[in-house]
Amino acid sequence: MDADTKITGAYMLGEYGISDTLTSGVVIGGNKLKSDLSNGSKVDGSALYLGAYAKKYIGNLKVTAGAGFQYGDYDADRIAVNKVASSTAEPVMQYSDNYNDMTYDIYLNGRYSHQVGENLFLEPYGTLSYTYVDQDGANEGSKTLAIETDSKSFDYTTAKVGVELKKVIPHEKGKSTLSSGISYTKILDGADEEHITGRFKGGSDFDILVAHKNEHSIGLNAKYALELENGIIFDVKGTYSVERDSNNNSGKNRTKGEWIVGTGIGYKF
Repeated sequence: MDADTKITGAYMLGEYGISDTLTSGVVIGGNKLKSDLSNGSKVDGSALYLGAYAKKYIGNLKVTAGAGFQYGDYDADRIAVNKVASSTAEPVMQYSDNYNDMTYDIYLNGRYSHQVGENLFLEPYGTLSYTYVDQDGANEGSKTLAIETDSKSFDYTTAKVGVELKKVIPHEKGKSTLSSGISYTKILDGADEEHITGRFKGGSDFDILVAHKNEHSIGLNAKYALELENGIIFDVKGTYSVERDSNNNSGKNRTKGEWIVGTGIGYKF
């Protein structure tokens, strides 16, 4: 089954310089998710993110550590085809539900900036992150063959490495930065298959197999950032991510790709 996912978001941040080499900041953001499956099912949702971070500059190396919390609210529509439907039964059944989840994450990032030309920099980077998700159960209502599931918690650890080419363009009231690059992400722990306990209305419990997460993904990234002398900062960025089928090309976890587009505005004290 194929899935086509798009995520758009926006955020605000405030950053304070503790010293010449140490800064701290807070982030408030939100995003919209739209995921369409090849069988006609879909998930639409939105999420609110709150986070804090600290950045330390050591020569050409920037080290960032942070933590965040996200609350998500989603509407899911599931399509089921009844291949043995009688003349009075519906051949296609549609089920809907609303559910929430809460996500907690911590991360550590290192980025090295190497000048390769006039205002032109090559920047390799790496990120290690840990994520914990607490997801509500689902309840599809009282229709025939509607499913309800128990809540589920899971966690995973990921590593990401990448490289970007960055061009800084100074101007009268600040500077603009254009960057593009490629990244590779691997799930180090937590990609295994899991089960969610479910049941048909009034029926016995059974296990629903949740496919293991794709362990490997490649991202193409682009970003424009503006920083003004009065402290205002703005950026817009986009990522197209493609995941490798992690079940021996069976198509079990296949995805067409994922678009993530975001914009942000903030103030640097």
